[in-house]
Amino acid sequence: MENIILIIVNSLFCYGVWISFSGDMIFSSLREKYENTLILGNGRKSRFFYMLSKPLFNCVVCMASIWGAIFVLFSRQADFGVVSWDFVVHVVCVAGLNFLIAEKLDSYKTI
Repeated sequence: MENIILIIVNSLFCYGVWISFSGDMIFSSLREKYENTLILGNGRKSRFFYMLSKPLFNCVVCMASIWGAIFVLFSRQADFGVVSWDFVVHVVCVAGLNFLIAEKLDSYKTI
């Protein structure tokens, strides 16, 4: 039961971060500054930093990997020496829940 609550809280946290970086929300100016740093000298975007933005704040399903790892590491389930099945199950469940919510809200897109 505690794992399910942690998965739901983690999913809501991902949505909160995603929303706070979108549109005219509080962190949208940080996102715009980050996107401007992606542009290389020749006008092309840096693929590395673009792909890094997805699990940090730009894609709710992708965010399950980074934020799920942080949630598991700081929960009492964490075993810092070994990657356990709890970690894998948690990240996959958060990604699945985020996908289902995004499909229901028709918001499965990047910012």
